[in-house]
Amino acid sequence: MSRLLSDDLILSYVPDAEQRGWRTLTRAKYQLTRDKVRLQSQLESLLEECQIKLSSGVSDLLGQVGNAFCAPSQLAKRIPHG
Repeated sequence: MSRLLSDDLILSYVPDAEQRGWRTLTRAKYQLTRDKVRLQSQLESLLEECQIKLSSGVSDLLGQVGNAFCAPSQLAKRIPHG
């Protein structure tokens, strides 16, 4: 008890279990968002390397229209043959 009252001990805040859970969830959500953006950029770059332009018809590459547009049967129609 005397150690608690001495000036040598610095108390720090430790959040409760619920608060720690929320923080973990927030960090995970943030990381998933970053991963989604990174993968979307990689996919767009890959399609542009294949000379497939999507920017004119699709605003969200990973959205419902973008997924339909990137279906294998649709991409086969868009690959330039030459």
